Amino acid sequence: MYNSYVEKQSTNNYNMEKMNPEIFVHIIYKMKKFHYHNTERRIHQGKHITRKVHIKHNKGYKSVTIKGGGRNRTVRRALKKHEIEDIKKGKFIRGLFLECKLRQ
Repeated sequence: MYNSYVEKQSTNNYNMEKMNPEIFVHIIYKMKKFHYHNTERRIHQGKHITRKVHIKHNKGYKSVTIKGGGRNRTVRRALKKHEIEDIKKGKFIRGLFLECKLRQ
C-alpha cells in the first residue's frame, strides 16, 4: 500500500499540497540517493582510451585515461551541476570530455 501511494503521487508531479509530509520526505531522500557510473573504452591510434563518468548523490566526476606510449595518463575533473542534471534526465551531452584534454 505504501508503494502504491508513492506511485500515485509520482504521476501527479509531486503535488505537495495533497501529499503526506512523511511521503514527501521519503521521495526527496530517494532523489538525493542517485548513483550512476558509466565507462567507455576504445582503441585509437594504438592507445587505449577510457572515459568514465561517476555520480554519487549530487557530486560526481569525469575522467579520461590513455594507456600506451610507455606510461598511463589520467585527467579527472568535477562534473558541473547542469551536467549532473542532464545525466539524471538521460540527455546526451555533446563535448562532455573536451575539458579533460591531456598535454602531449
